[in-house]
Amino acid sequence: MTPVPMGVPLRLLEMAATHNAVTVPGTVAYVGTLAAVRRLDVIIDAFAIVRDACPDARLIVIGDGDIPAERAALEYQVRRLGLTEQVHFTGFLPVDDVWRILGTAAVGLSPISVDRVLKVASPTKLVEYLAMRKPVVCNDHPEQSAIIRDSNAGISVAWGARQFAEAMIWMLKHPEEAQTMGELGPAWVRENRTYPIIAAGVFARYRQILGQAA
Repeated sequence: MTPVPMGVPLRLLEMAATHNAVTVPGTVAYVGTLAAVRRLDVIIDAFAIVRDACPDARLIVIGDGDIPAERAALEYQVRRLGLTEQVHFTGFLPVDDVWRILGTAAVGLSPISVDRVLKVASPTKLVEYLAMRKPVVCNDHPEQSAIIRDSNAGISVAWGARQFAEAMIWMLKHPEEAQTMGELGPAWVRENRTYPIIAAGVFARYRQILGQAA
């Protein structure tokens, strides 16, 4: 069995390099499914802490549940915590619209619960954030921790609302330092996680398996 990590198309790097989106201070973005298995209630709890420290902060949640009840549960949590003015759900969007919104974010958020299902995950969102020069807040996870360690483009924390909140608050209160992290992302992605590079690695692995290594 050979794992194949997720990546991004070259056109995302090209778009990020030429499209001068205006970053909206205080904006945090999450991209991905809202499936209950991902335990995203923790980021809503985290953002309640962020709101208290950074009243102008905003969270954009791009994606939807596998079933309507999954998004509805998160929206209920937002209302219960009094965050309706701070948290916006977009639902699923075309990928170009997703990238356009990400271009305005100050921070990219990548929570991946480490359970039997997601421990082996390779999150596309993390690589997308890096390609778009967005500093990342993520949690300790085999794939994510390795990427953050190699790229230095974000902060990886233990799973928990307080831990996520403290990292987001630091980035929102230190925008220049956070953006310096974000600027490291595109080079790492270009060298490691574009689809042509991934495809070349898969091809080389097939040749090795078939006994035809160059």
